[in-house]
Amino acid sequence: MNTNPISQFGPGLLRRACIMHLHVVFAYLCLAGCLFAQEEPGGESDRRIMKYLASLSDDQLGKKLQGVRLRDGSFALAGHTLLYRIILPAKRAHVYVLREGSLAMGMPIGRAWVEAKGKPIPLPEYPPGEPREAAINAGEVYTFAEINPGDGLVELSCPTEEWVKSLQSPAETAKWGIESMATVEDPDALATSATRMAK
Repeated sequence: MNTNPISQFGPGLLRRACIMHLHVVFAYLCLAGCLFAQEEPGGESDRRIMKYLASLSDDQLGKKLQGVRLRDGSFALAGHTLLYRIILPAKRAHVYVLREGSLAMGMPIGRAWVEAKGKPIPLPEYPPGEPREAAINAGEVYTFAEINPGDGLVELSCPTEEWVKSLQSPAETAKWGIESMATVEDPDALATSATRMAK
């Protein structure tokens, strides 16, 4: 008498059972892959924003941006006004200062990153009373004193006038006084200045 429970099944039934088992394993692997592939904070969204900002030109200074569509269907930076676009080739750094909302009432924000083989640039000093959350990277508080190469997009809630000037060349900063260049804290003058720069 054959007591082997497996041999009691015919070859066709065993084949179907193996195929079903393989399907279950494949479905599990697909589900696990989808879970691991879910966008991590600061992942694909930040890369899309960086690519969008890098595509902007000086012609868009002082103008409202259309923004960039993210994977969830939302638009990042839509309606923001581009105030400063600072590219530092020697450090491979990219800095953008924007105003969220109206020029009169909106608050300046910054987006910056340094490429993997670049050199660090300093973070703006926190104004008195500003929380440490003034700099965010990948959804977490950015605790470094500098924006380090390869760290990705850093969101800045308080890009100050002094910080913007420190990143520009002496020739550019000299224009602030000579041509009444606007400061981050002076939205009305900034609109006029950005329009001049765009021309």
